[in-house]
Amino acid sequence: MWSILYLLRNDPDKLRWSQERRGLDPSVVDEALKYDQLWRKALKELNDLRHQHNVISRQIA
Repeated sequence: MWSILYLLRNDPDKLRWSQERRGLDPSVVDEALKYDQLWRKALKELNDLRHQHNVISRQIA
């Protein structure tokens, strides 16, 4: 079974088609893609900050 997140990232056209087929707005897929990209960017920034924190903590200790 396909994950919705997998389809969103790898085959958004399939999700748009599914939305249209159900009579729903396919632009929701584009909005979800936008928020997924923002989420991934924020997560990367968080991981970078954690790494910096760990490096500084090791230097102090």
